Amino acid sequence: MENYESTVSANLVASTGIATLVFASGLAYVMMKKGSRNDGDTEISVKEEEEVPPLDKSVFPGGHLTVYFGTQTGTAESFSQQIEREGEANGFKVQIVDLEDISEDVAGNML
Repeated sequence: MENYESTVSANLVASTGIATLVFASGLAYVMMKKGSRNDGDTEISVKEEEEVPPLDKSVFPGGHLTVYFGTQTGTAESFSQQIEREGEANGFKVQIVDLEDISEDVAGNML
């Protein structure tokens, strides 16, 4: 019985190790592909950043607050709208941005 348990334990360790190696290899491949996405002859269009107008500190003493959300069911959007209402009530100039409205090159630089 003891020999059977040690064999099962060794097989479990071996299969877990193999699964970890496969997962790590896949992850490394994805990370390398993500890093090399901008290599080559492809050009990236760079848009100039919008000039942020000066903020009236008497109206918005908290400053700027941008909330980015991504949602499938609408919960994150509702929560970001709640943050917007509460932020403005507490002195912040709040802007909410849906991640679907951001171009892929900008989203890639954010992550």
